[in-house]
Amino acid sequence: MGFQSIFPLSGAPSKICCNAIVVLAAVKRQGLQLEHASLGLKDNKAIVIEAVQADGKALRYASDAMKGDKTVVVAAVKQNGDALKFAFNVVKGDREVCLAAVTQDGNALKHCSVEMMSDRQVVLTALQSDGRVLGLADKSLRNDREIVMAAVASNSKAIKFASEQQVRILPDTKLLCPIFYCFRYLPDFYTHAYVYTLT
Repeated sequence: MGFQSIFPLSGAPSKICCNAIVVLAAVKRQGLQLEHASLGLKDNKAIVIEAVQADGKALRYASDAMKGDKTVVVAAVKQNGDALKFAFNVVKGDREVCLAAVTQDGNALKHCSVEMMSDRQVVLTALQSDGRVLGLADKSLRNDREIVMAAVASNSKAIKFASEQQVRILPDTKLLCPIFYCFRYLPDFYTHAYVYTLT
């Protein structure tokens, strides 16, 4: 039985919550134990990184300085993309951070800055997990044929987020949606070959 199982940080004496060795052991086991660490240890980069690697949402309990630290935030979003919501705005506009977040969870796009919602690579990466993320993208990208095709290929329901212009250009898109939905389970070669015939 581990130390944390016997002495959880919740309700522990302050001298325990101020002990770096004890807190480090605790957050390695359960990242959210960071909530009960002392203020000083919530600002300890090594401890916070261990916590967010165990549970990305432990970023919520980190110090303000850590919430704005790129290295810490990347570690958090790689474990849980949704943890980006706890980061400071300064890093929500960082391309590397956003790419790491949407790679883990495409829906993390909703926590990215407005600039990142119009970044092609960030949006295309997000669409790989769920085409419906198209609804979070900048309006200009919802009028982008490549983006729309990628979204529909990932999830047939994404067509409802495409611009009217794209729907008019591809009037048969709704008929193609079920086909794209099935193709997501086929090797990439066949999917790309089919998409190529439409371009």
